[in-house]
Amino acid sequence: MKRPLVAALVIMVTSACKDIPLLPQWDADWNVPLPSQSLVVPPSVIPSGFSVPVSFPTQRDSLNQSVGSLLQNAADTGSVQMTLIKQPSLALSGNMSLQIDTTNAFGASTITIPVTFAAASDTTVATAGGANLAMVRAAANDNGALFVKLSGTVSNPGPGNVTVTAANGTITVKLAVISLIHVSR
Repeated sequence: MKRPLVAALVIMVTSACKDIPLLPQWDADWNVPLPSQSLVVPPSVIPSGFSVPVSFPTQRDSLNQSVGSLLQNAADTGSVQMTLIKQPSLALSGNMSLQIDTTNAFGASTITIPVTFAAASDTTVATAGGANLAMVRAAANDNGALFVKLSGTVSNPGPGNVTVTAANGTITVKLAVISLIHVSR
């Protein structure tokens, strides 16, 4: 007698709970990586106490629909985080600016990230908050590209000269979009 009662109870509970999701769903901040690149500093010798302007050629990074699908439900504004990594032997400090746009003209929709790094630091993280992510999302959905330009000034705080060579003259720029992704229904 207990088995039919338990079976009837299970059927009633299952029917009553059919609209309750099995897993919770909520909105969350996601870190969506974008294509990375390595930039090569031109070979040179920078004497102690001197600063030199540095401008890298504009890079074109192709996006694909996997980035677009992640950003499909993203909020229109978020952050773009840049991680700048240099070789330990490249003992230069600097003030640089990274620009990101969907055109090589770098127009009104450009996202700009200023970064200041010290000679002793190998990895520096800088964030552009309040960035308009609609441009990145549209480019990713169309299998488009982002154009990235890094320029500024590097300085040798000393002591001694810094010799930039092929072995130490690489700066890697990694980008990630940090956005609120709407997951809840």
